[in-house]
Amino acid sequence: MTRMARRSMRTWSGWGLAILALGGLGMISCQEQLTAPAQCPQACPGGRPVIRDTVLTALIGGDSAYSGYVISGSSLGGLLVSDSLGGLDDRAFLRMLPRPDSIYVDSALGYRMFTVDSVALSVTVMAHDTAVHGLFLYLYRLPAATDSGQTFAAIDTLLTPGNLVDSVAVADTLVSQTLRLVYFDSTLAKVAIPPADSGKLALGFRVRASAHTGARLGGIGSGSAIPVLTTYVTVAGDTDTTTMHQPIVRAPEYTKFVERSTFTPDPNLLVVGGQDGSRALVRFPFPAYLTDSVVLVRATLQLTPNDTIGGLRGDSTAVVAKGILADFGAKSPRFSLSSSTTLVPGSIDTIGIEVVNQVKVWQTANPAVPYAFMVNLNPEGASFSEPRFRSTRSAGGAPTLRITYQVPFNFQRP
Repeated sequence: MTRMARRSMRTWSGWGLAILALGGLGMISCQEQLTAPAQCPQACPGGRPVIRDTVLTALIGGDSAYSGYVISGSSLGGLLVSDSLGGLDDRAFLRMLPRPDSIYVDSALGYRMFTVDSVALSVTVMAHDTAVHGLFLYLYRLPAATDSGQTFAAIDTLLTPGNLVDSVAVADTLVSQTLRLVYFDSTLAKVAIPPADSGKLALGFRVRASAHTGARLGGIGSGSAIPVLTTYVTVAGDTDTTTMHQPIVRAPEYTKFVERSTFTPDPNLLVVGGQDGSRALVRFPFPAYLTDSVVLVRATLQLTPNDTIGGLRGDSTAVVAKGILADFGAKSPRFSLSSSTTLVPGSIDTIGIEVVNQVKVWQTANPAVPYAFMVNLNPEGASFSEPRFRSTRSAGGAPTLRITYQVPFNFQRP
């Protein structure tokens, strides 16, 4: 090996040792501590997170109940029928759209008279208490002139044995079921429509069982559960088998239920629910410190029942809380965002609704939104539960808002 080559080898060997030494130091000083917490004293917040709780009581006089939001029997929840269920009696009634006295066949025959072969009425039981056995739905014939403005007393006096059309057993094993009542031959006269009634058929409903109970029936707003009257006819003078036998299908002109209640209205309570869909508006203070960089962990709207929660077992009812966009009292527009909790019949416990996402809107909304909730039931205007909550005018148990939050960190400074 030449002298030049030996000198070059010694040089590279020296650099290699230096590089290895530096690398070793780098490995020692920069190695990751997988089993120990990070050490970054100048970048991490100091101290431990501080969680606090506060309870806000509704503004005195800032809570009110309003009614008249729905027309009973027209909502998605349908019709209530009950027999002394928790102090309530409900009767349902309806009138079908008029059935014509002739039917269009084709361009050659035009309109033709018909004879009725049979009539089928479909009624859907949307909910009932399956623990109460022997439930029967009773169907009564009402005068064709019966309109939707009738009172409970007016309807109840018409539901007599002389006006009884039919009774049908409701299966204990099914919460929801469609009952199809068919009339033909000797029973057809029960649902016959005389010319003086102008094609109108009005019917009333009540229930009885082995114990006081109720059921919820499909109404005009209940989608596929809507009552349907189908008349099967034979067209006079038609010999074509494809057109001589036709069905005439009619939906309700209106559906309605009326209620007799043993409860005495109390202006000092917040009544939610009922046949007219009562709602409660509850306003709160919202201190500035809750908008100053705190992190909301939880917010619970708490409502205290004045007495035992009523209702029908097997028929789920929820109490719903929504924030409002502007405060116009009963007409206040509401957020689409909502929170709810299910009511338990027979309970007297305080109701808690988790509303943290809605309260976060109070922190960030610009311009500010009112610090208030509108409370209602779901289904609205069709629930056997009609809770009465204590208000700021009650001796105790006013609505409260319990908020859990984290205060800001105090960051370390060099």
